Amino acid sequence: MLDRDSNTEYYFGSEKKCTYGKDHHCLSEWQACSTTPYCVWPATNTWLCLGVSTLIEKLSPQKTRNMAGQQIVFIDFSMNNFEYFISDGWLWSFKNSTVIFIVDTPMAPFANYWFDQMRTLEISGGIIYADDTITQIIRKIISIVGGSIILPNSNKPRITINEFAILRLLYRGVSPKRMAAFFQTSVNVIYANKSKIEKKFNCSIKRLPRAGST
Repeated sequence: MLDRDSNTEYYFGSEKKCTYGKDHHCLSEWQACSTTPYCVWPATNTWLCLGVSTLIEKLSPQKTRNMAGQQIVFIDFSMNNFEYFISDGWLWSFKNSTVIFIVDTPMAPFANYWFDQMRTLEISGGIIYADDTITQIIRKIISIVGGSIILPNSNKPRITINEFAILRLLYRGVSPKRMAAFFQTSVNVIYANKSKIEKKFNCSIKRLPRAGST
């Protein structure tokens, strides 16, 4: 479940904030009062909001008009927001939206995993990586808004379904021994997967951000 304080988007052009509800009422209200049809979630990174605004301004008026009628959400897919993305159901809240992940380098493997889940849920969208150039980013936005499928960078690692299941339990403090019993496998297998996950994140699971951590 998403945290109430952070489950917020900034709606450019309407100078308002609202909760992203399951019925998407906020998007309907926003579309009625804004000519710039996109938002950023969660709305805690002022610099990211400014950066997205600058990128949208670089689009031609025709491309901006093509965004009309769509529910476009830029997701701040950064390490600071890790706890939101460890939940099974967070992506379902954006079922009726076009979702664009803006990803920092350590989170690329996790974003690639969730892109696969987007395809399964038939949610349109794509990924903007930290090392994409401005030209690449603008092209991606135009293509995604136009309905094209931009596949993740195959050179970047991704978390597998099995690794996600193990990561989620380790993150929540379940011991490898208990997990081995649950998955009917050996403790060595759990530790091997743990090592693979930490290598992909370039970070110990114990050091991944949690609510209230500083």
